[in-house]
Amino acid sequence: MNAILRWFYKPVYRCKPVAKHYGYIADTEDKLYRYNLDESFSVTPLKGYYMLELQAGDENRPSLLHLHVTYKKNDHERSIYSLLVKPGVNSKRVVHFPASVENLYLTCASEIVALTDIQLKFVPLNLTYAKKHIEKKLHNNRLFADIDTVNTSGTKDVSWDSYNQLFNESDSSVTYQAWIKNKEPSLFNSAVIESDIRISIIVPVFNSKPMWLSELVESVLNQTYSNWQLILVDDASTSIATLNSLKSIEQLDPRINVVKRAYNGHICKATNEGINQAKGDYVLFLDHDDLLSPYALNELASEIKKYPQAKLVYSDEDLMTEKGVRVNPHFKPDWNLDLLLSHNYITHLACYERSFLNDLNGMRIGFEGAQDYDLALRASKVLQPEEVRHIPKVLYHWRMVEGSTACDASNKSYATRAGLKAVQDYLDSTGENAKACHDLQDNFYKIKRALPSQDLTPIVSIIIPTRNGLDVLKPCIDSLINTTQYQKLELVIVDNGTDDLDALEYLKYVKNVYSIKSQGKPFTVKVIEDYGDFNFSRLINAGVNAASGEVLLLLNNDTQAIHIGWLQEMLSHALRKDIGCVGAKLLYPDDTIQHAGVILGLGGYAAHSHRGLSRYAGGYFCRAQVVQNLSAVTAACLMVRRDVFDKVDGFDENFEVAYNDVDFCLRVQAAGYRNLYTPFAELYHYESKTRGQDTCEIKKARFDAEKARLAARWQDVIKHDPAYNPNLTRGSEKFSIGS
Repeated sequence: MNAILRWFYKPVYRCKPVAKHYGYIADTEDKLYRYNLDESFSVTPLKGYYMLELQAGDENRPSLLHLHVTYKKNDHERSIYSLLVKPGVNSKRVVHFPASVENLYLTCASEIVALTDIQLKFVPLNLTYAKKHIEKKLHNNRLFADIDTVNTSGTKDVSWDSYNQLFNESDSSVTYQAWIKNKEPSLFNSAVIESDIRISIIVPVFNSKPMWLSELVESVLNQTYSNWQLILVDDASTSIATLNSLKSIEQLDPRINVVKRAYNGHICKATNEGINQAKGDYVLFLDHDDLLSPYALNELASEIKKYPQAKLVYSDEDLMTEKGVRVNPHFKPDWNLDLLLSHNYITHLACYERSFLNDLNGMRIGFEGAQDYDLALRASKVLQPEEVRHIPKVLYHWRMVEGSTACDASNKSYATRAGLKAVQDYLDSTGENAKACHDLQDNFYKIKRALPSQDLTPIVSIIIPTRNGLDVLKPCIDSLINTTQYQKLELVIVDNGTDDLDALEYLKYVKNVYSIKSQGKPFTVKVIEDYGDFNFSRLINAGVNAASGEVLLLLNNDTQAIHIGWLQEMLSHALRKDIGCVGAKLLYPDDTIQHAGVILGLGGYAAHSHRGLSRYAGGYFCRAQVVQNLSAVTAACLMVRRDVFDKVDGFDENFEVAYNDVDFCLRVQAAGYRNLYTPFAELYHYESKTRGQDTCEIKKARFDAEKARLAARWQDVIKHDPAYNPNLTRGSEKFSIGS
């Protein structure tokens, strides 16, 4: 009975700091914190394999925690297990206690403050499950050593060491504080330009704390660029302290104007009052409790001078604690319309050409809380891509104060509702038959686009290259039957020299049976033969030539669709006239992400976004879970209209195996289309299972040649992917800070 209870009763231990901190890490400014378990731990014996589950409160930042273990027997003195813990996320890893545990405690290095609300749990595992979990983890991280993990005597082999190494480093070896100190100063323009470009800064004020107003004004007065106008719009404040502060501020500099409103009209009316008073060529919005970088206006003026056609200029930003510590940088992509429709990634700093802002009629009453989002969406309807400039530098510090969305997006639910209203208004005004919905995360949105009526829907041709591999091809096709409710489908199987008898029999069956029935809906099936050497591009082109559909879905034979509606989701985007390639979220069998789009420049060439992340994890600013434009997506599951495919002459057959999909997507993008990733179409992908790995010298030489061809053709995009940010690392797929 006790053994059974041990499996089902898994106590949660809470941890608390022993002191504020008890040391510093050598050669860094990081403080070392220690956390002890609560009193209930002493009554729970621990020995053997466990799944360690760690979680910290939502208000924390991602941190690398170390579990220190001491044992009752002297021959096992100590173990240390590391695990990256993210706020609100249940982080897991296998640990092994070779003897009875005597004591446990946690340590964490942080340049800011101690973590709060840490909880941990130990779930007992048997040896078989522990080995299986470790094997999957190593495989997904491309560590293919034979798995023999820890044996019963507790000795460790190379595979166990490799598994531990996966957890010994955080997502980024560069902390934000180190980046601020060592990298950021070199990014700003050293020369202060002299220009007639005047920038008006508008700050709505209502009962603001004098200290915040003073710091805000000081951040403007400290600008290296001098041609500015600061307009503080008092929205009928009732605080004597605020009113006195405004009087003092107005005397500081003739470039400062205080506008007094007779009655409180909320932020949109106050902002519009400021726009009416603006004399500058460009208008910048600044919240009453936030700060500008000293270089912000100089960077803006330099960008505008270099790109005079710019009508909207935005920058990167970060958050700032009430004590003034900068945290959580948002390193943004360049102009990304579909990401903007998913959430307001522009936020701060946003600077508009004043005449263009007047054409938009400023802020709209009724969108308070998301007025800046509504403005950006309305601007996006008329802006050309070359009229939007992104400065990849942190020019704005958004203060985390109690009750603000910087501190917690759920603090202003009215803002989330106003954002939804703004997205729906955008859709209605552009004539799209679509409905905006709240996503799982506050201030993020999902758009459900309707397909044309049945008589107008196009035929979708699914192109599947294959060779043997009946064990993956049949489940792939079965999954299409079980999850696809779309009426007009054609299946084109391109056989690249199958010689397995069972697979040949299956292909013969599929070919002879003119349709596969799924709930009364027919698949038209074609099987074409191409017995040449493997060349993925040639096989795709052959399949497209044999297809009759107006829309093409390129699909690997080692994929399996998961849920109903995935194809309609992809199709709803592919039918948009300005969209080129549409990619899906692909998962490993253990429900970790294999593909959430392709980022150029990772690893020197291209790699998958957020690979290895949990299926439901948000990723960097939720980018694994939102629709967005990306430069490329994988052809393991790629939908594109035939007219787009033909316009760029299909796949380049010089790319036989590697990077053919990346090259295709980049040619589509160069032709003026936006490529797109949607997380709302999910499939499992077993990745090159029937072709195998490029391990022989000939295949390796071909792979190297294709890498060189990609680099020669797309050097500029590899150097700077507009869907990424130069401040993020090129050595990891997890959007961590670069060195």
